[in-house]
Amino acid sequence: PRAGRDERPAAAIPAGVVATLLRYVDVLLASSMKIRIKDLTSGGQRIDVEATFPTPEAYCFQKGLSFVERADPGKKGKDLYYIFDLLSNYPELRTRCESGIPKLKAGFPPKWYARFLADLDRYFKTPESEGAILVEGQRPGGGSDPAFRARVCGVFQDFIKKLKEAEASSASGPY
Repeated sequence: PRAGRDERPAAAIPAGVVATLLRYVDVLLASSMKIRIKDLTSGGQRIDVEATFPTPEAYCFQKGLSFVERADPGKKGKDLYYIFDLLSNYPELRTRCESGIPKLKAGFPPKWYARFLADLDRYFKTPESEGAILVEGQRPGGGSDPAFRARVCGVFQDFIKKLKEAEASSASGPY
């Protein structure tokens, strides 16, 4: 993980492997799940492995924290498109993110969650906001599509609203 003002470009790992330091990677490491993969490779070889992946809520939270630091607009747009794809095409994962991110935030500095919500809110105020335009730029086929931007904006605005509602209900307690 890259912490604070750490400007090292990479960290050396044994055996000559180089790993890029990433901000907010702690989120991915804090919430993971094991998935068994049983399939055939493209070469026809049978595989049966168990791999560890970040949970959908950790993935979404980490991408939502880190996209603003991307210098390349294409990579920033790709991060936002991945979040949009998850939220709009996988209802069970979206529900998991809406309930899981507020729980996940407890393990990290409070300013991270506040920044996560504020950045998404700022990038998706209207269909003409930077976030909607960046996601539109990642859409297969390309070209301007105001209806698509409106859909993107609506998906993010609804997601932000649900997260804020979850936060408000947890703050008010059960009574």
